[in-house]
Amino acid sequence: MSQPKISVVAIEGLHNSGKSTQIAGLYSNLKKEGILVVVLRGHGFRSGVGLDIGDPISSWWQRNYPLFIEAGKKGGDFFMDSESKAANKLYQEFFDIKYSLSQKMKRLGFNKAMILLDRSVVSRLFIWQGHSKNPNYKDLLSFTYKNTHDKKTKIMPIPDLLIVLNVSQRVLLKRNKDKSERKDKILLNERIILNRYQDYVELINNLPKDIQERTFIINAGKSKTAVQKEILKLIRTQLYLR
Repeated sequence: MSQPKISVVAIEGLHNSGKSTQIAGLYSNLKKEGILVVVLRGHGFRSGVGLDIGDPISSWWQRNYPLFIEAGKKGGDFFMDSESKAANKLYQEFFDIKYSLSQKMKRLGFNKAMILLDRSVVSRLFIWQGHSKNPNYKDLLSFTYKNTHDKKTKIMPIPDLLIVLNVSQRVLLKRNKDKSERKDKILLNERIILNRYQDYVELINNLPKDIQERTFIINAGKSKTAVQKEILKLIRTQLYLR
């Protein structure tokens, strides 16, 4: 009998590349294949109100999310301080959930489980490089883990598989325009797509070796079904989850 294994897959991409849609599809399809699946936010902010699978209820996030949004409007060091605080919390949640998932696997007799991350280290590198920073990615993965007894430094692992949803700038702008979201959010996303699209393309094609060797870039301008099939094929072939 194979040893129980928790695989970690991150879905990366710019705004409107289809991350949420593909993650929802993967969650459903992988569960049908008998794999225990958990979706987590891997980078950025979440509201903590429990309205989707990657945003479980959390009083910490409910308390801090409005502060992070305000810091984002101010920009500069205000935003970067909030980004670091949020990343530290997300990393801690990852370790806590991974431990709980391993216990659940033993209890229910599962030998396959997966954590699907909505964004990860690629998105974090993109943010830091956009704020005139040139960080060592390993520094960005180091964080202070806190529990009831003590604090200690841990390293957030690079996902086993990183899948970048690559979409043309033209398609991203059209998708952004067609979205029914707050006007300020649409305008922010538009600025990022217009001003930093080429930066993102350069980043994903020149990632550090440890990240690059686990990264696959796919054309996400195709139909949702075609993209989902390609991602599932990558998961099965690269992670041996046949």
